[in-house]
Amino acid sequence: MGYGTIKPPRFCYRQAFVYERCLIANDDNDKKCDIEKNNILSICPAFSLDTMKNNTLQQKKVEALNNLKYKEAMKVGEYNNGRTVANVPRKKWTDGSRENIRPDTLWADERYLDVTQKDIDEAKVRIKKRNEEKGIKTNPNLNVTHYDR
Repeated sequence: MGYGTIKPPRFCYRQAFVYERCLIANDDNDKKCDIEKNNILSICPAFSLDTMKNNTLQQKKVEALNNLKYKEAMKVGEYNNGRTVANVPRKKWTDGSRENIRPDTLWADERYLDVTQKDIDEAKVRIKKRNEEKGIKTNPNLNVTHYDR
């Protein structure tokens, strides 16, 4: 038991298929397919016509959303405007090796090159203070954080 929708009868879909086939055969000339159009309206009950109309609208909404997503995905970013593949320098396989990417540091880029021990100590003090304000206890011997809950 439960709620559900009543599906339109099969003959309604069959009449709609006959109408679409007539349109294809007559190069989308609507006037030549009036009989098939009237058959749909006369044979199908009102609820099935409403359901078929809503399905068509839903399909058009989905198609429009897919088109918007596609346009957004295919849009060229601002950083690539005016650039081509020719602007990318030629690379060899060895350019991607560890020696060439990370010459003397753990990181491939230079993000922590200028960090000193003083900066690290100040960060530890800030984190300890923040944890104390939130009620988080840190055991310095185990280097494990415990939460009070």
